[in-house]
Amino acid sequence: MKKTILMGLALALTTATFAQEKKATKEGGAYVRLGLGYAFAHGGNTYTGTTNAGGSSISYDYKKGSYGAGLSGVVAAGYKFNRNIALELGVGVGIAPTKLEDKFSNTTPGAAINITTKTYAKTPVYLLPAVVISTGNTLLEPYARVGLAVNVGGKLIEEMTATGDVGGGTSATAFQKTEYKQRTGIGFQGALGLKYHINNRVGIWGEVAGISQNIYVKSAEVTEATLNGANVLDTYTTSERQTNYEFNYTQSGTPATNAPGTAAAYSNAFSNFGVNLGVSFQF
Repeated sequence: MKKTILMGLALALTTATFAQEKKATKEGGAYVRLGLGYAFAHGGNTYTGTTNAGGSSISYDYKKGSYGAGLSGVVAAGYKFNRNIALELGVGVGIAPTKLEDKFSNTTPGAAINITTKTYAKTPVYLLPAVVISTGNTLLEPYARVGLAVNVGGKLIEEMTATGDVGGGTSATAFQKTEYKQRTGIGFQGALGLKYHINNRVGIWGEVAGISQNIYVKSAEVTEATLNGANVLDTYTTSERQTNYEFNYTQSGTPATNAPGTAAAYSNAFSNFGVNLGVSFQF
């Protein structure tokens, strides 16, 4: 008799739990999620944070950075085939990317100069297709996401300011801004996260995520150039203003000044890892 009662209670609890699960989350269907996050550099570029020269000596302070670091946002839509598997397409946007800064100074009398160069990504945009695998829990739901990261927008901006002696006890300040277009590149993205279900349609999620990607430069153009505040861009030749970066090219003779210059293509690091938080809605 006792065994029968215990079995009945166990069955009732199991049924109630299953009913609660059915009520708390949906079996599948479409969903959207919105989020903000901050990413740190991972496997980034090596650059000279500071260089100091004077007399017969020069010192360097090398640092690492990534153009993918900084504040970012994501909007994603997906479809859950069941409680555990979903396909998702996200759009990631760099809201406030980190600026990498180089400083060069030379204190040699008669050749004193200070150069500061700031380089940063301007509104990078990624397509983020992925597979999402989740446990299907009704309250706290762990999940993992893995997929690709494809850059589809954004530029690199380089701003250089140089101040130095020009003789006669006077100094001059030059400024130059260069915009770099990038080639489309394919990298990888992934995340481990936890979702809290407020009800069967709304959830709050948090995750640790990362992107592994290097992007090659396609072309560059000087868009601003001043000397002591006066515009001097009109004095640049076409080859001085524009450069195309190629994987294979042969340079022979003196390049034409009325055509864009050519240089070897190189890549910049956009790899990062960080924390994202957001909200999701299931339909």
